Amino acid sequence: MTNSFDTFVNDLMHGDADLVQMRANTKGGPVVDKSQQVKRNAKVATVAPKPVVTARQKLLTKMHAFNEQHPGLGTFLKESASWSEFAASLYNSLLTKGSLSEKQVDAANRMRAKSTTATVDLTPIREMFELAVGNGYKKPVYRAEGLVINRAPDTGANPGALYVKADAEYQGKILGTTFTGVRNLLDGTMDALAIIAKDPEQAAIAYGRRTGKCACCGRKLTVHASIERGIGPVCAEKWGF
Repeated sequence: MTNSFDTFVNDLMHGDADLVQMRANTKGGPVVDKSQQVKRNAKVATVAPKPVVTARQKLLTKMHAFNEQHPGLGTFLKESASWSEFAASLYNSLLTKGSLSEKQVDAANRMRAKSTTATVDLTPIREMFELAVGNGYKKPVYRAEGLVINRAPDTGANPGALYVKADAEYQGKILGTTFTGVRNLLDGTMDALAIIAKDPEQAAIAYGRRTGKCACCGRKLTVHASIERGIGPVCAEKWGF
């Protein structure tokens, strides 16, 4: 995950000349005005006037402090705002107020904890879907381990995203190979993704043998060889199984 929010805050802080000067005055003490020097080596120090802190500067200072106290949280909310109304509301509060309440921070951290997949390599799932698309499927759908995963078109709001559902409930999406889950992620969703990612073909076969339906097209398996294998021959070829 990129530090887009972290960079955003730092750019705002460094780009605000008044704020930079205000912070320098606060940390560095009196400012020497060399134009007021008198006599040869005598330097007259003039005390800088008390800086006027604007509302924008107060906001940036609060935002900077929040970013240092909760590194990466703002970035997570920023990147989740496109699909989660809850994350969008928290991110909007962060931008307008400069910080979040303790309850909001706790809720955001719980959401972030459920959305991370650092120990799960989802590359095999991504590669499986891209192969299916390359073989002619415009909107491929895959079923296994109680999940239904479908690929968004390349022209949509989230081109190429893999949407994950469990028991018809939206669980989140895979962008690239990173999964971001909803706030109330169902227990077992991450475990199911891990099983699929470990071996997509075996997970598809297990689904077919258990349900009597093909994991890739959802149709009932009727041919004896397909029933035994757990997947139809056409889908097996197009999905690379």
